[in-house]
Amino acid sequence: MGLKLNDLIASGEPGRKVLLLGNEAIARGAVEAGVSVAASYPGTPSSEIGLTLARIAEQVGMYFEWSVNEKVAFETAAAAAMSGLRALAFMKHVGLNVAADAFVSLAYTGCPGGFLLVTADDPSCHSSQNEQDNRYYAKLALTPVLEPSTPHEAKEMTVRAYDLSEKHEMPFILRTTTRVSHTRGIVELGEARDRPKIGEYKKDWRRYVLIPANARVRRAVLLEKERDLREEAEKSEFNAVEEGEGEIGVITSGVSYCYVKEAARELGVSPPILKLGFTSPTPYSLIESFSKDLRAVLVVEELEPVLETEVRCTLQKSRLRVEVLGKMTEHIPRAYELNTGIVGAALAKSLGLEWTVEEIPEGKAKAPPRPPVLCPGCPHRGTAYILKQVVGDEAVYSGDIGCYSLVAIPPYNLMDNIHCMGASIGLANGFSKAQGRPVVALIG
Repeated sequence: MGLKLNDLIASGEPGRKVLLLGNEAIARGAVEAGVSVAASYPGTPSSEIGLTLARIAEQVGMYFEWSVNEKVAFETAAAAAMSGLRALAFMKHVGLNVAADAFVSLAYTGCPGGFLLVTADDPSCHSSQNEQDNRYYAKLALTPVLEPSTPHEAKEMTVRAYDLSEKHEMPFILRTTTRVSHTRGIVELGEARDRPKIGEYKKDWRRYVLIPANARVRRAVLLEKERDLREEAEKSEFNAVEEGEGEIGVITSGVSYCYVKEAARELGVSPPILKLGFTSPTPYSLIESFSKDLRAVLVVEELEPVLETEVRCTLQKSRLRVEVLGKMTEHIPRAYELNTGIVGAALAKSLGLEWTVEEIPEGKAKAPPRPPVLCPGCPHRGTAYILKQVVGDEAVYSGDIGCYSLVAIPPYNLMDNIHCMGASIGLANGFSKAQGRPVVALIG
């Protein structure tokens, strides 16, 4: 009799291969790593991590909570890590905006227990108000970053991150993107370590009390840790060189590596590839040794040219005359998510080849468009109807993020502004001072 998926994630034996979502694989990684405390505020594309942990937490002896917001989730996990327990906080990319104050401070204090922050970026704004690249937060806080390209790698990186986090007493980031979070792949299960339920907070006034005099000292400690972590990145098992042919190589990270491999196969080429999984601090020496005999490198990454900028700095500092191609040279578009076609066209252009894609025949029967709708019986319908009848279209409707965002589209057309989560009341206050129309804020 086969085990149910939740049982496999909670207690599947080592060596067994299971088909998992990227997010489910991260949950399994938390189990294998012996995470004691996990906390989150739900948000796509990270939510399935929490949905999985919520179902198995009691079974594996883990404390899990849906917190009231991302800042509280982060702080809950941070306190556990300060107490010597392994802890996990996870959220969608914009959630880190909410948790940023606590996040940067934890980089200064560090933590004796392993701490992992999963930030799920959302290229193309599939379920978000922007497509910010949270690798910039890692630069801001000098925090190490791992970027998986497959569900199995997401699980392996989750486990490894805790060992490295405890070794250096630093929080780690696992940066996923939508296609990693929501892709299913074969994941080989590993050993699950025991997890203590009770830790010990060892008081250390100079470390944890971040008044200016202490913070200045911790800043120097953080810079020293960055140097040590760069050495870890240089020798990481998640960074690998794939030998190939030609004078043009590819440097890539995350799911973009999969696009590079597929595009190269379609083109019938095998360029040298540097696959980076431990991307920050940047492994300068590895990039230099990979690039030194090449004429050019194409940098392929999701969202902003973060890695491309680091490659440029590395080669300039090394005085290597290697051309860097990527988003800054418009070989790859800066906006929206990548795919095999986009990467294939960029690779072909770099190599002086032609990229042709077989046209998919258009079907004769076309399904009618079906926009998202509120669920049957949803009370937001009644609220929207009453507001339309009583207040009408004259008011400025300051909206927020949730199911009720759907009243912004037909047939209601009720929201005039959706800015970010929790902003509706603050904006309504400003609208009430700045213009003459009635103002209605919707939040819930």
